[in-house]
Amino acid sequence: MRTGKNWICGMIVCFALGIVGAHAEEAKGIVSEMGFGKFRLKESDNVARLFHLKKKTTSFEPADWRPAEGDKISLTFMETVSRSGTILQAQQVKLKKAGPNTFDLENPVDVEIIETGRSGFIVKLIRRNKQWRFDRHRRTEMVPAGWIPCTGEKARIHFQKKVAAFTFGIGYQADKVERID
Repeated sequence: MRTGKNWICGMIVCFALGIVGAHAEEAKGIVSEMGFGKFRLKESDNVARLFHLKKKTTSFEPADWRPAEGDKISLTFMETVSRSGTILQAQQVKLKKAGPNTFDLENPVDVEIIETGRSGFIVKLIRRNKQWRFDRHRRTEMVPAGWIPCTGEKARIHFQKKVAAFTFGIGYQADKVERID
């Protein structure tokens, strides 16, 4: 009985020391480079540091945004040990000012179809002259019914933003695709 109490007290002390020892630091700056699951932040004193993202522990504000080159952000981070050494792991990333590579799409959006596939569409946004991808799901409604978009046709897409399941990005899922004449 006594060893059980000692073991529980020891776990509580170790847990408390772990919480006290691991404190978050803050950083502010402009995202200068992006990679899969990481980004480089250029701070005001011309120091660039590499921060890593973890799908389970990193939160973003706003929730439907992910960092892009040129964004002005603030973040809290912790130093953690990984197999490759000590890394800076981002805990909470907040958007302060959107850069040129970050923009919100108006819903619905008018597009020109570039490619149609089983899983989605690659389109050119008419107003922005930029390529974009929309995923298709089982309940995607095509108007007129049975219409299959072809290259060069114009369409209006009603969509939802979704956090990507396996990557660190945001996915766009088409709910309704209407042909525009």
